[in-house]
Amino acid sequence: MKKTGFLKKVVAVVAMGAMMACTVVGCGGAISIDDIKGDWTLNAVAGTPVAEYAEAQGVTPGMIADNWTITEDKKLSITNTVTGTTTYDIELCSDGFNVYGEGAEQKEENVSMGVKFDKDKATLSFTGAQGELTYTKGTTELEAAAPAADEGGEEEAMTDEGGEEEYSEEEAAE
Repeated sequence: MKKTGFLKKVVAVVAMGAMMACTVVGCGGAISIDDIKGDWTLNAVAGTPVAEYAEAQGVTPGMIADNWTITEDKKLSITNTVTGTTTYDIELCSDGFNVYGEGAEQKEENVSMGVKFDKDKATLSFTGAQGELTYTKGTTELEAAAPAADEGGEEEAMTDEGGEEEYSEEEAAE
């Protein structure tokens, strides 16, 4: 079963949504870094819990989830199974923060995305290509996509009567 290509597309769409400039958060009086620092994980895509969204895509939740870490020095690290970990600078705003490429001048035209913080719900959210992505405190164990199986399906190890693996002449030559 070849789901690796499809899986990469699903994860890439979620990851690209995280990188797209969709909403710039108004920067007046800033929220406190203490409100948002720590670990956050993707909880819902367009209002659908990650587990249900993943099931609809034919993958496990750990394959599409991503984890965010916000640090005291106003850095956002996003970790997922497609791009690994990427770090950005953030600027705190009245209702969330703006995300900039690391080292980019913090001005409106350089904003990668605007993230809203809902203090009452304790969530972070932004609108991406697939709708609103919502994050809650914590982390999710991320899973790498399984490598594609050969055309004939998954290979099973062949063993002889003594339990030792047997190889065809073709396999032994590899």
